[in-house]
Amino acid sequence: MQSQGVAFTCDFESGYADSANWVFANGSNSNPWVLGSAYHAGSGSRSAYISNDGGTSANYSGSAQISYLYREVTFPAGSYILSYDWLCNGESTYDFLRVALVPSTVALTPSTSIPLGFTSTSLPTGWIALDGGSKLNLSTSFQNHTEEFDVATTTTYRIVFAWKNDGSVYNQPAACVDNITLTA
Repeated sequence: MQSQGVAFTCDFESGYADSANWVFANGSNSNPWVLGSAYHAGSGSRSAYISNDGGTSANYSGSAQISYLYREVTFPAGSYILSYDWLCNGESTYDFLRVALVPSTVALTPSTSIPLGFTSTSLPTGWIALDGGSKLNLSTSFQNHTEEFDVATTTTYRIVFAWKNDGSVYNQPAACVDNITLTA
């Protein structure tokens, strides 16, 4: 995937035009990221969310798995602000959304095998939390999160929204994201 410009706003309202800049890394998972209208924040009518029924709902089910939604960005050295709206109910510390900067060299493989170090309060080595340092869940209404971060040298990262569920209890809805803005 070719990296995109540093500053951007994505509200998923333009459908394919918005989603073309994002990778929906779902593999054969039963809870893939989709673009649809089951949930949305603000005045729009679309967002990206996890759905086990092709986008009709933001429901999830099935065995333990992880799916990724990401966009690759080359960051010149500097300070940045990432803002996004999120909604995710999930189950206590087992089903949740994590948001991170991940080096572009890291393989993001959707599967039933959760990456070593990926938990509700920690991330794999080299990943930088953009979610306040902990899971996002237990909310059935959209919340806004804004995170400031620094990049020391020009580096290509992926802005990653990762959904993880453990396959036992399904507290709907799953992860939804909307109105993503990155500013330098």
